[in-house]
Amino acid sequence: MVVVWMKDMKNGAASAGIVKDHDNGTYTGILRTLWTGRAAMKAAVITSKERIDFTYDILRKGYQGKSINCIFRSTRAVETTNGYMDINNMKTDNLCNFTSQYHGVPFYCGKPKGEGLRCVDWTQVSCRLKKMTLSSNEQWFYESRASENLPDVINITIGHVEGDTASASRPCYLQDPRNTWRATPPVGFSYQHTWRPLSCFSNIKTTNSYHHCLANRTLRLYGDSTDGCKPQTTQFGMWGPVYENILKQEFVGINNRVVYLDFWDMTVALESTANHPSSQIVKTMLDMFFGYVCKTELN
Repeated sequence: MVVVWMKDMKNGAASAGIVKDHDNGTYTGILRTLWTGRAAMKAAVITSKERIDFTYDILRKGYQGKSINCIFRSTRAVETTNGYMDINNMKTDNLCNFTSQYHGVPFYCGKPKGEGLRCVDWTQVSCRLKKMTLSSNEQWFYESRASENLPDVINITIGHVEGDTASASRPCYLQDPRNTWRATPPVGFSYQHTWRPLSCFSNIKTTNSYHHCLANRTLRLYGDSTDGCKPQTTQFGMWGPVYENILKQEFVGINNRVVYLDFWDMTVALESTANHPSSQIVKTMLDMFFGYVCKTELN
């Protein structure tokens, strides 16, 4: 997987491009000019086919990132059994299926054997990181760098862009949700260290505007990193485009009522290399998210 982006240090600007894979070992990167100035065009290999194959192989062998324990409790007994996200990894047919309680995500626990304990007595999940069992060669490959910036950097001068930068004139809360699913990259860019979406602008930036927006509202947050027993490992970021395709297929029937926020461009342009983006990037994501929900900003 190859990504391209360009960066203008003087203007605090950056944007991501799109990459076309020609399936013969060559790629074409396309970058849209969104501001006036100078920029350095960069490229990086995020992961290789060999690393993706390696990742799938260790998953097929049953590795799931974390060891999951299911705790069952009654007034008379407590018992712990193993938990799994994939039923094929279960070593017993005596199981409790908690998929419905887990918001539709497959999740299974071994059925408790203690007297009087049943599946309905499931009360808690605990997790711990699970070390992979690898050969010396596999361990070397796993610990090697997953991504690498290409050494060549192309410096360019960007001529006239109307108004010096591309900009949106419509607030995000007026945006048709269906447009968020149809948008093509780039969906935004950074300028003067501020993220600027191309289709709309967020009107939420201050603490007061957040308080005003969330007053008398119920907010529910679901996500893999906020859920203690979702498996995570360090080198699986290349699944982003895969999940994107799955989401777009699953939400086809209701995409007129659901907003899809694509932050891939943001993390590439802002050179986010950690497993999780920085607090500043997360704040920018939240500002964008609430821009679709909240109508006004208080001064």
